[in-house]
Amino acid sequence: MVLRPALDGTLREAPLPLRLPDRFPPLAALTAYLGGMGIRPEHAPDSARRDS
Repeated sequence: MVLRPALDGTLREAPLPLRLPDRFPPLAALTAYLGGMGIRPEHAPDSARRDS
């Protein structure tokens, strides 16, 4: 099981995917961007936009 060591409290260090952004800061920025904007950011259609 993947979660069992974490739930049991026997996990001594974070898994590799969670440690990588600490070693490579640009990777942290990339994952933050992808989490916020997504891979293909969508824009509101013209019919949904307000006139300024």
